[in-house]
Amino acid sequence: MTAIPPVRTAPLAQPPSAPTTAGGGTPALGQGFNNAIESVSSSLREADQLTQQVATGQLEDLSQLTTATAKAQLAMELTVAFRDRAVQSFQQIMQMQV
Repeated sequence: MTAIPPVRTAPLAQPPSAPTTAGGGTPALGQGFNNAIESVSSSLREADQLTQQVATGQLEDLSQLTTATAKAQLAMELTVAFRDRAVQSFQQIMQMQV
């Protein structure tokens, strides 16, 4: 029976500061979306790299691949759901009578 490796926990990260406009007022919505998309892209790249490592025999711990794949899938599903809701909201606004 093999020993179970200890669980590595990352320290809680401070939330990123909200991006602001040039005037220093409200958060820049576009920058927030850009950061979110980059985060999803990073998760997908990490899962791809781990998949390649498993295929070449460089990665022995499949739980890392499983975790990264689940994280990437969840991030992608959340992004698609957000996009669908944004499109639906836009369509409802366009149908409003002025």
